[in-house]
Amino acid sequence: MYVVYNELGNIADKFCNDYERAQYYYNLAINLRKDYADVYNNLAILYAKNNNTTEAENCFIKELGIEPKHKYLLENYTTFLQLADRNVEDITYLKNVGWDRQSQYRSYACFMWYVFL
Repeated sequence: MYVVYNELGNIADKFCNDYERAQYYYNLAINLRKDYADVYNNLAILYAKNNNTTEAENCFIKELGIEPKHKYLLENYTTFLQLADRNVEDITYLKNVGWDRQSQYRSYACFMWYVFL
């Protein structure tokens, strides 16, 4: 059921532009399964889209604790840090756990699409 709530959150966010409903569904997914990394990634992007950078980063960090080499997390979190003009040590850490420049370019385009469209 947690996967269904995650997908309902995606629909509410991407197709309905309903921030509150998306957040509600993502939180339902988290309540059912706290170690579901994908939902933290989606919630982080939702927070970033709505200029809640503190909560976005908290979600990225929670996801790092669950799945430190999650490809989309590494790409999205690195892009988030770069857009936030964060220091080089943060990005260096992500490189050490598996992030690479090629995937970052793809991620930048996807992240910008999620955040600004």
